[in-house]
Amino acid sequence: MHRIYLRLGRILGDLNIMKQDLADLTGINPNKIGYLANGLAERVSITDLAVICEVLEVEVGDILDLVKEDPTPSPEGRKDRILAKVREVRKSRSNLYNEKRRIEEEEARNRKAWQASVRKAKSKK
Repeated sequence: MHRIYLRLGRILGDLNIMKQDLADLTGINPNKIGYLANGLAERVSITDLAVICEVLEVEVGDILDLVKEDPTPSPEGRKDRILAKVREVRKSRSNLYNEKRRIEEEEARNRKAWQASVRKAKSKK
């Protein structure tokens, strides 16, 4: 699994720039700057990122850091993991299909039983 870390807080600290100053320079809401600088943001607008990079005169790669959280897998291991995920999805899809078919068959049996009971009730009249 990979995770992207925002290094905006560290950059601001290195440049001795306050979050409010960056908010004033970029026109981005100070609360949003705070979330970005503290690494709490789950999403980052590309437009906001571009403005921040322009104001701080940095590249996107200086602000964003892609970190692998698990050890580097071999290419064969990657293929095996992907195929395992595909098998799991197919199995799940098959189970859903079988459950749907079972329910439809049960509904058909119930419908036939109901129709037979209606015919029987009519014939008694």
